[in-house]
Amino acid sequence: MAGPEEEDEEAKDKTEALREKQLGSDAYKKRDFENAEKHFATAWDKWPKDITFLTNLAGECFRLCRTRSLLSQALLVHSGTL
Repeated sequence: MAGPEEEDEEAKDKTEALREKQLGSDAYKKRDFENAEKHFATAWDKWPKDITFLTNLAGECFRLCRTRSLLSQALLVHSGTL
């Protein structure tokens, strides 16, 4: 069972991740795909418990033709590293 400090830290990380996801979505709507990718990656790094962060990141990697990065992330998730 997590203590109050751990729960506070998790809540903070999740809040920051959601903020980054929103920034990524805003950048995407402006067709600023480079910044969208950066924000989605930060969101995933902060809160890897929400798969939508990873799917958003994967979409941007695909859109920017960064298939090597996309495959690398997929392999890490599949192997349980992330």
